[in-house]
Amino acid sequence: MLEVLDRIHQDQQQRGRRPMTDEEMAAEISQLRGEDDEYEERWREMWDKTDTSSNNPRNLER
Repeated sequence: MLEVLDRIHQDQQQRGRRPMTDEEMAAEISQLRGEDDEYEERWREMWDKTDTSSNNPRNLER
């Protein structure tokens, strides 16, 4: 797998793409995590609006 990643990196460099800086990578990771949090919250809201019977796993936690 590392060989494949090395080849991808080499190909990107040959096309003139520069590697991300640590700051750029941290910002991208932060953005992706924020999107994940928003996605999860939307599903939580939808789930809370559905059936409150014993089929709802949130009711099993209580």
